[in-house]
Parts: sequence; structure tokens; C-alpha cells
Amino acid sequence: MWLQYITGEVYSLDDDALARFDVLESYPGYYDRQNIGVTYLTDADGNDITTLRKQDVCLAYFLSDFLPKLLDLPYIENYDGKTQAVGEYLTVDKREKLSHPREHWWDVKHKPQEY
Repeated sequence: MWLQYITGEVYSLDDDALARFDVLESYPGYYDRQNIGVTYLTDADGNDITTLRKQDVCLAYFLSDFLPKLLDLPYIENYDGKTQAVGEYLTVDKREKLSHPREHWWDVKHKPQEY
């Protein structure tokens, strides 16, 4: 089994908020969603709780059926919007216009989804 640690955020969501996250993450379709085990490193106030080894199960979004070339890209443990390996995050207003809203899928997924 492949195991990799990342840094992320955990949210407590009701069904309506989860539905909004699903829209944001294009689930289902672009990302898949599944339960994962997490270990908390800090509490809600940012205090280090590593020694407590508090664990939980959370839903997470995953990219599946992606092109193998993506595995050759640099591994990023914690993207902060300025990571040199991938460049600065571009807000929607600064991005190149796409000919189709899901055009970026073609660079990532094995089979483009039907529109």
C-alpha cells in the first residue's frame, strides 16, 4: 500500500455544506471522494498536539484515472499558493480563458468526461 503524508485542513460540515464542497471539487466527475484516516498535528487554535496522536476518519477528495505523467511532477506536501515547484496560484480572473469550462480535464484525466 502506498502511504504519503500531507498537510491539510479538517472541516466539520453539515449536508448542505458538503454538497457545496462537492460542487467546488466537481464531485462526482473530476474528483472521487472517500474516507481516510487522519492524525491531528495541531488543534483548532494552532497549538501543537502531535504527542496526543489524536486520530479521526474524514472524507477526502482524490483524483483518480489520471494520466501517469502527473506522477512525474514534484511532490508538494503543503501547497501555500507560492510553492516554487508549481508557481504562484492564479485566481480565476488571471487565468487564460478556456474554450470549454472543463478543458483542463484533458490535460489530467485519461478519458475526458462527457459534457
